[in-house]
Amino acid sequence: MTLTSVESPDWQYQQRDCMLLDAMEQRIVRLTQKNTTLLGVVTQNTEALELTKVAVTSNKNRLRQLWRQLSELRIHNH
Repeated sequence: MTLTSVESPDWQYQQRDCMLLDAMEQRIVRLTQKNTTLLGVVTQNTEALELTKVAVTSNKNRLRQLWRQLSELRIHNH
C-alpha cells in the first residue's frame, strides 16, 4: 500500500503547522485590538489626570488668595 500525498506525515505536519500559525495570527490580532483599546484608555486617563492637575493647581491658587484676604481682614479688624 502506498501513501498518497494527503496521507503522508509531511502533509499532516504542514497542515498542523498551518493551523498553529493561523491560531497564532488570530491571537496576535486579538492582542493588538486589546492593546489598542488599552492605549485609548491610558490616553484618556492621562488627559483626565492633566485636567485634574490644572483644576487642583487653580483651586490651590484660589485657596491661597482667600487665605491672604482672610489674613488682611483679620489685621484690619484687630
